[in-house]
Amino acid sequence: MDLATCERACEAEDMRACAELGRRNALGIERGRDPQRAVQHFERACEGGDLHGCTYLASSYELGEGVARDYALAHRHYERACEGGEGRACAGLAGLLMESDPARAGELYKRARTLLETSCEEEPAYGCGALAWLNLQDHSREPDPSRALSLYRKGCRAGDATACVSLGDLVRGDDGSATDATRDAYSNACELQYLYACTELALECFVGDHPDSTPARGVELLERSCSLGDEHGCATLGTAYASGVGVERDLAEAARLYGAACERDDAYACGSLGILYSLGHGVKRDLSRARELFTFACGREDLIACGNLGWMMVEDLGGSRGDRQRGEALLARSCDRGDARSCYRLGVAIDRDPAQGGRPEEAARLYRQGCETGDADACSALAVAYIDGQAIDKDEELASELARYACQEGSAMGCTLAGQVAYHGVGVEQSRDLAGSYFARACELGDVHGCEVLARWASSGKPVEGVEADASEYWSAGLDLRNRACEGGSVGDCVVLGVYYVRGLGTGRNFQRAVELYELGCAAGVMSSCTMLGQVLITGSGVDADPTRGADLFERACKAEDAVACTWMGLAFHQGKGRQVDYSRARRLYEAGCEAGVGFGCVGLSVMYEKGQGLKRNARQAKRFRTRACELGEQKYCD
Repeated sequence: MDLATCERACEAEDMRACAELGRRNALGIERGRDPQRAVQHFERACEGGDLHGCTYLASSYELGEGVARDYALAHRHYERACEGGEGRACAGLAGLLMESDPARAGELYKRARTLLETSCEEEPAYGCGALAWLNLQDHSREPDPSRALSLYRKGCRAGDATACVSLGDLVRGDDGSATDATRDAYSNACELQYLYACTELALECFVGDHPDSTPARGVELLERSCSLGDEHGCATLGTAYASGVGVERDLAEAARLYGAACERDDAYACGSLGILYSLGHGVKRDLSRARELFTFACGREDLIACGNLGWMMVEDLGGSRGDRQRGEALLARSCDRGDARSCYRLGVAIDRDPAQGGRPEEAARLYRQGCETGDADACSALAVAYIDGQAIDKDEELASELARYACQEGSAMGCTLAGQVAYHGVGVEQSRDLAGSYFARACELGDVHGCEVLARWASSGKPVEGVEADASEYWSAGLDLRNRACEGGSVGDCVVLGVYYVRGLGTGRNFQRAVELYELGCAAGVMSSCTMLGQVLITGSGVDADPTRGADLFERACKAEDAVACTWMGLAFHQGKGRQVDYSRARRLYEAGCEAGVGFGCVGLSVMYEKGQGLKRNARQAKRFRTRACELGEQKYCD
């Protein structure tokens, strides 16, 4: 009977119909799974004397589906149904007793087999699948796959959708791949409105090579499952929209579908929605919401969500401050259980562990594990380790191969590294043009360093063969990537973004915006940001000058051993900007800066010698320091 007829029959006190209605809610047949509602129907059927209902109720308590796990209640309901002649209940009770009372369990298995043999003849849609399972799982005798296969076929033909799915799994290839027989069995189960089977059949359409298995067909099946309330179907359809497989890519629609499935407690959907919130794809970026979603999904054993939550804790993102130790533990757990991305991230965390000064050997081991299990960025990091030769033996040729492989597999970081390797000839023949092609690919994949290298090359009038974009396009791409990273909480990217606005790279100059970004970086303790903020304020570049605050900022950064800040502090004393003129202090600060390679310090000394400020005029010394400033990149002081 169809679902509506089944519901009416249950309301009319047909207890067998109530048990069947519970089964459909439990499995997701004709509607999305609803384990809690299923238990209500099972309880009603069991109380009304239907042994099938008691068996299903016992199974719910045994598995903790729709109700808290309770082995005592499972035992009681199995026993009642078994005593009434329900073979599946006898098998369930045998399973519960197998360790504590193997002798009785063996007797129960025999009774179950006898009862199910009869049931399979009288009610094949109910008994044959259970008997087939018993031929595989009865611990008191050898498994009989051939007999199980025959029984699953009989049950499937009689309309048991779960028997069809079990049949499909049993006839898979030796490597676990779907065969034509698998697809046929799942197709039969889908026609019987088993939504799980429809969703699995859709997945096969995305990855299989059967002529009828097309992505478009997969989307059609998922839309059907999702419309009927199958959360897994909605989540999988969300992934199709997120990746653009079978449909046009639409991240907003992906977020909507993930949200619908997440509301029904689908852990994968919640974790996937968390990723969209963490990136701001299809929804407004919200790291706190992402953390909530990852926490929920991780609590339901979604390894990827646990890894993402661990990374947020390590990086102090989304309200995770102070949880670094727990974050590393989550990453380690996900890595150990097969999540390659978590291995890579744990390696990064360990490599820069502030408490232990980094553990490069352990990090390299994790990079290798992540690389071997499929994370391209882990391969990139492993390549760097082979180039450095600190944690593992140096091997530039292998490093080059790993970088190229990582790039080929979609690692933006790997492409940038491959570009650097080609440009410097590390383990390969040196080639600037090849390096440029790797940098271009890195930029396309979202690594800002690739964009900025090509922007600088194009700005210097040295284009790369095969790379057509001009400097403004690459600076614009870099601006967008830095902005996104800044909005995501990366203070370092905010500081660099400030430089973009000061220099007008990929955008018009905006000193006010630069000041805002430098303020943010300085408040976070980035001394270079304090220095750059001081430079803008002391010179009044595009904003109202504030020499006193500018000098205060230089002093703060100088105490933190920022050589550039110390050098600019020399300017404050030299020109009396924010401080009283003090040529002696200015000279000492300029000298220290020049010796440290800060060209501006050499410029200051040159001026002081030229004008005789705080020391004797000396044209030769003035010229010497101008030459040194030129060597350090101060082009306008080059003769």
